[in-house]
Amino acid sequence: MEDHLFDIDKQLYEKMRNNYVSEAERKFFERQEWKAYNEYTDWELLIETNENEDGLYLLREIYTEYEIGISDERPIESIHTMTLAEILAVNLKSVGFIDRDITLLDWLRERDYKGIRYDRDKNNL
Repeated sequence: MEDHLFDIDKQLYEKMRNNYVSEAERKFFERQEWKAYNEYTDWELLIETNENEDGLYLLREIYTEYEIGISDERPIESIHTMTLAEILAVNLKSVGFIDRDITLLDWLRERDYKGIRYDRDKNNL
């Protein structure tokens, strides 16, 4: 198993292990960790804009990179990070995606990871 993980993500996965707030959260973190070690992707669409009321999308790229963005009347805007820990810490209000002061992690928890899909990897479509 090749180690693609940055220390910040290793620490995140260790911190989350056995501290999940729901079964959906456990599934999300376990899958993302497995994929970070084992599954290259050009892009994997985890959340699509038309599947949530805020119009956000979330992509996983390569092994450990993530992008969150929004597409509405504006041109597509996005934030790219090298790690899951960094993308989960993005404050969605401060980057102008939504009008509530909330991180991506808290947004996902609020919706109990509704809309996350694990079957939209471009390499496997």
